[in-house]
Amino acid sequence: MMKHSIEFMVVKWLDSVENLVGVKPTDKIFSTEKYPLPEAIFAYWESRQENLENLAHQLGDIRIKTIGFVLEKIQSVFEHSYRRIVELVLESLAEARDITKCLAALKKKIDRFEMNIMDDNRAEIRPLMLTVGLVWGHSRYFHTLDNMTLFFNLFHNSLIECVIRTIEPDSMFQGDVEEAYKKIIMNVQHIEYYKTIYRECRNSLKKFKIGTTFNSQDWTWQAAKIFQRLDLFIDRLHELQELFNTGRDFMKLDKIVIGGLKGRQITAALEKILEDYKSYYREWTNIQYNPLDPEKENSNFEIDRVNFKKKTDMLERMIATQFEKALEDSHDLLLGGQILLRPIIRAHIDSFMHFIVDDFENEILYVKEDFNILKQMYTEKGIVAIPTDDCFPKTSGTIALLNKLRYRITSIYKDSDLYDYPIFENERGKNVLDLYNRMLQEINGFIKSILAKWVVECWSGIQESMATSLLKRDDDENLSVNFSENLKIALKDIKVLRLLECDLTPNLLKFFGLEENLWQARIKLERIAEWCNDIKDRAHETERALIAVEMAMINEQIKPLIEKITWDAYSKF
Repeated sequence: MMKHSIEFMVVKWLDSVENLVGVKPTDKIFSTEKYPLPEAIFAYWESRQENLENLAHQLGDIRIKTIGFVLEKIQSVFEHSYRRIVELVLESLAEARDITKCLAALKKKIDRFEMNIMDDNRAEIRPLMLTVGLVWGHSRYFHTLDNMTLFFNLFHNSLIECVIRTIEPDSMFQGDVEEAYKKIIMNVQHIEYYKTIYRECRNSLKKFKIGTTFNSQDWTWQAAKIFQRLDLFIDRLHELQELFNTGRDFMKLDKIVIGGLKGRQITAALEKILEDYKSYYREWTNIQYNPLDPEKENSNFEIDRVNFKKKTDMLERMIATQFEKALEDSHDLLLGGQILLRPIIRAHIDSFMHFIVDDFENEILYVKEDFNILKQMYTEKGIVAIPTDDCFPKTSGTIALLNKLRYRITSIYKDSDLYDYPIFENERGKNVLDLYNRMLQEINGFIKSILAKWVVECWSGIQESMATSLLKRDDDENLSVNFSENLKIALKDIKVLRLLECDLTPNLLKFFGLEENLWQARIKLERIAEWCNDIKDRAHETERALIAVEMAMINEQIKPLIEKITWDAYSKF
């Protein structure tokens, strides 16, 4: 009877131990929660280690060991069952100790991750994933596919919770649309960054095995096994992103003012559309579910989203009609912005955007006509025939006039370039752009040819004029400053051409650097000439006789300025 009791007790023990050590983490963790967090896996292994430590301690008791000794002495067939109990407990305890030890470092990072919002956690993603890799590489037991996929599924639940905590779904529709859109975008980028780091770690597993001798199971699971819920969550974020992006586009209607004869009417219609949109958007503030949870029971998000899209599509068709009227009336939709790219609006106004291209082409043709007239004048009569502004010398005035011609088309092109709408991405648009580029090349080429000829002539005239004396006397013995008109025109031309950002030679720029000094010298020489001429003209003969000696000395000093000293050496004077 004692033998039977001991053997029955050992069988019961074996069943109990097998039930204890045979519990899978997945079954245990998911039995209580649908979306558990990593804390559950840490708690599971800590609890398992504690239970096994107690069980191992019990197996070490002298009474338990005596049962094993008795079974061995009586050669019972259940001695193997007793040994199996000991083996199961010791093997499972070694596994629990190893995993708990290796997960300790990871637990600290996970705890810190779960305390912060996603914006602060981005910098922690790489260190956290490297720690996961090291745990996989250095744990003798945790590296299995089941353990790793379980951990990633739980961590992705934590990642989703962190994003939800960052976005704050309860107040998401209460605040500014732009702010909500930025939150969605930023968190999508955070998750994509995490997936990038995950792929980097998966592609470089060997570096986590440095210093170890045992083999670990590679990360050969299918992506869907760990990313299924996270991908559904990302899809939901993209749906919300599109919803808020629609709001951002509609809010820009408040800044659009249409010109033209019908501008006030069209602007009022757009304001009414915006009010209707705001009314539809306010309906989102009354929802009673979490819009960020794609698997939430009793969630009407998809139904509400589809209904909202139907309403916004209708408003977009109304906007497209108003934009069509604006294009026909004023040929301008510069303030339309991104809303022009919304599929419904773009499909409707695409056939009317040619008005802008037509206006651009007509202006290019007008500029070409005026340019050809100027070029013909220049070819037949030279630069003096060009009708320039009176305040400019002929050369710089001609280039300024050509710049005005060029600005007439470049300003329109720059304005059209501000359109988010691809105006020129069709055959006709490309042809007009080719015409525009050819016109620019002709104008720029003409300016370069005028400049090239002027540079040579101007520098030659400067050298010639700078070789003249500072002063000169006429037949009536009147003094005057011998600063030629060529030098004055050259200085004006260079000044204007520098303002027009034309390329000038170093010689001309160096000469222009003397402008202030030349001006000061001319002022002094003008005063000398004025005083000498004044004395000659107003002094009486008796007065001139009194100052004859002094005047002779002055004339002797002035003589080098008339005969020897040139403008090249004016600084010596």
